[in-house]
Amino acid sequence: MIIEIGKEKALELLNNHQIMVIDARLAEEVEESETLTEDTINLTVEDKNHFDMMVNMLPKDVEYLIYSNNGISSLRLARTLEELGFERIYNLTDGIENFNVEMGS
Repeated sequence: MIIEIGKEKALELLNNHQIMVIDARLAEEVEESETLTEDTINLTVEDKNHFDMMVNMLPKDVEYLIYSNNGISSLRLARTLEELGFERIYNLTDGIENFNVEMGS
């Protein structure tokens, strides 16, 4: 199930839950900015070989928070993961561009 969330719910999940965070941006986009957490996994559907390898290593029964620049790529990835049997996926609807959070606080 995909649950669309905003900044407040994302912060709550990051602070209060054990959640795996996936950055759905392209590698070039990630290099130009920060990630939400130090443990963020970069995963996109564009690189099929990397995607297939990573998906096989990810547990399907944990919670995932997925984000991209504007929420579009993350929703696409969330839908793909849902089709593959991942159970609980949160998509940061407006993306990281509108997140504006001080890292480390």
